[in-house]
Amino acid sequence: MERFRAPSLFQPTNFVAAIESRNDGQQDDRPQHLFGALMTIPHTQVARTLAVLGFDFIFVDTLHAPTTAEKLVDIIHTINFTSEGKTCALVRVPSPESDLLGYALDAGAAGIIFPQIDTAAEAAAAVYKVRYAYSGGTRSVSPVALLDGISNMAPPGWTAETVADRNIAVICQIESVLGIENVNAIARTPGVNGLMLGAGDLRISLGLPSRSAPGQGDHPDFHAAVAKLVAASKSCGMPLLAPAFRMDSDASWLRSFKMLLTGVDLLSMVKSHRQDLAKMKGALLGSETESRNGHGGTHGGLNGAHGGHSGTHSDATPSDRNGAQVGVNGTHDDVTHSDRNGAHGDLNGAHGNLNGTHNGNTGAYKDLNGTHGGLNGVHCGLSEAHTDVNGAHNGNNGAHNDLAAINYPVPSAS
Repeated sequence: MERFRAPSLFQPTNFVAAIESRNDGQQDDRPQHLFGALMTIPHTQVARTLAVLGFDFIFVDTLHAPTTAEKLVDIIHTINFTSEGKTCALVRVPSPESDLLGYALDAGAAGIIFPQIDTAAEAAAAVYKVRYAYSGGTRSVSPVALLDGISNMAPPGWTAETVADRNIAVICQIESVLGIENVNAIARTPGVNGLMLGAGDLRISLGLPSRSAPGQGDHPDFHAAVAKLVAASKSCGMPLLAPAFRMDSDASWLRSFKMLLTGVDLLSMVKSHRQDLAKMKGALLGSETESRNGHGGTHGGLNGAHGGHSGTHSDATPSDRNGAQVGVNGTHDDVTHSDRNGAHGDLNGAHGNLNGTHNGNTGAYKDLNGTHGGLNGVHCGLSEAHTDVNGAHNGNNGAHNDLAAINYPVPSAS
């Protein structure tokens, strides 16, 4: 788009030449489409962000995203200056009679999109509002929009006004059965530079839901209407614009549209935030699941208990240095703990007696020689009792019920 930039960034980019360059039928290395983003959040921060992402144009919507004249001017200037003329602003106004139209033109919008154009007469009325009298229009000249010798530059033989008439594109939105019937006449209206498909309103005009059901495709009546629009475009050499941010897997029909809206600021924000939220929830849920399943060296079941519910650990020697001592159902019979570093449910306490054995018929701790303690003299967290999350090391059949059990520090190795 930079090669179509006006003499001043206060002036409109030559969007007419830009879309004609994509519609000349030549097959070369040039891009065959112009790509834009639909801006529905009327804020300069959004405009500043979109303007540096590489879009050819930003579609500033004032039809369904109401804004003030002052804010609209700021948004257009922000797009033009932030992108250094590499991205231009197209503005959809509510109607040809809208007060916003004059402000958009004076601010340097490169194109105006008029909704609900159903006849050639309505298309001509839209053109008249955009063009100066030089081109048969009724646009008024602003004495303050451009400054003499500073921002109203023009090539020899031109004025800022004739540059604007040459550069600013008039795009008529076709979004009704009547508009489709008259599309050839609309496309041939002098001063019209492009047509836009209004898919949602066209579906409603056809008696269909505004959006097709996911995975089901569009109704044949809608496809027939779009085919008429495309046929008129080809026969009249009129470039087409279409929203493509809800396209299905078959995008071949979009090749007929030289201007494509690939995203919407609000919808992109919703999509991104929902994905980020789901990703974070999934990551945390996976982490919690691993923790509950004993992945992290815990010495117990879901609550870090030192026993299981009711099975047997028979003649097993847990020698995992970091592993959890988890029994699934029973008493600790003849289990020799040779784990020097295995954690017994707390960050500091090691289950590290070298000689102690679990010798209980009913699962009680009857440790004759060994010490059942941590490096810091604490067997399970901050308290000096054998406690799990629920207060005691209790299995159904095997329990740490030795009220006199004391956590002794492990003797240092010599």
